[in-house]
Amino acid sequence: AAVLTALAVASMAANASRAVAQRAVAQRAVAQRATVPITHSATHAGKLVRDVVREADTAGVTAVEQQWRPRVRGDRGLTALLDGTLARLRYRSEEASRQFRVAQLDSLGSTGAYAIMGLAAVRGQRSQYTEALAS
Repeated sequence: AAVLTALAVASMAANASRAVAQRAVAQRAVAQRATVPITHSATHAGKLVRDVVREADTAGVTAVEQQWRPRVRGDRGLTALLDGTLARLRYRSEEASRQFRVAQLDSLGSTGAYAIMGLAAVRGQRSQYTEALAS
């Protein structure tokens, strides 16, 4: 009877240990999903531009860059879209245009579409600047 009890206790301990290990693996998986770079899709390109512009108003362009740079690492199109958006917010028209052209060429999908809108915004900023200087 003592041997059976010892086996039962050992079995319960092993099951508890497995459950703890499974919970730890699940928690690590959730943490990893939270830090995985965003992928190339319509939602993400739009979210990137919207969030970067909105957050730059409150936190500043440098803080937003530090937050978003790791999230787009590994995706050339999204990195160029981020760089173009940040350059536009810093009124660096030439750099913004160059980055938006890279993003546009790199993607025929949503990243390219947002890059075209970024180019239009840069041209709009330039024309407003030119008009302001002329008046």
